[in-house]
Amino acid sequence: MRIYFNDHEYRDAKFDKVDSRCLKNVKMVKDEEDREREIGEIDFYKIQKQDLIRVFNCMNKVVICSELRELSKTLINSDSVTNKEMSNYMDLIEEKFNMEEDGLFNLLKDYLTKNKNISKHGTFIKVLAATCRLVYSDYDNYEYDCYDEHPHPRQDCVDHNLVGDYSLVLIRPIPFKIIEAMENEVTKLKRAEKKEKYSIFDKKHSTAELDELSNGL
Repeated sequence: MRIYFNDHEYRDAKFDKVDSRCLKNVKMVKDEEDREREIGEIDFYKIQKQDLIRVFNCMNKVVICSELRELSKTLINSDSVTNKEMSNYMDLIEEKFNMEEDGLFNLLKDYLTKNKNISKHGTFIKVLAATCRLVYSDYDNYEYDCYDEHPHPRQDCVDHNLVGDYSLVLIRPIPFKIIEAMENEVTKLKRAEKKEKYSIFDKKHSTAELDELSNGL
């Protein structure tokens, strides 16, 4: 994720790294500037829900087709489907659900944050583990200029103890029936949230007389 200062200057965002016990497949790789960089994967089964929510708050969409998918396949030795197949899948997602990458991500995030049922959360984690990889790269403390075609960031700009990017990478399609089930659940949870909010307002501002009058309407 980039933080933009103006139309042409930007730098990597900076995030805390999750507990090392939640990490796996951690590797040191060389980037395009020949610097040592740390990349790795977060284990869905080991990360606590609140920490997973914090990571989701650092992202804004699911990665569908990009070099990152190829990197994640190398990182985790995944048998993920091709970018072309994923592109076709997203065409169908948009056709059926009117949803793009950010919409799919927001659905997953809403389900994660609004669902309080422990059993359903466990099922949700299994869905994520079967279809996605949550990967990270370390923090590149370097300011870029889009007009500079050849930036020269240094090794000492890199901090392996911080994260510059968390990415949820879709490695195989989430079945439509699962998306429908999540949509229905999120809709129900949002409706319940609104009902509770309105009920709290009524309890604060209504009176016994008004409550009695409402029964006669």
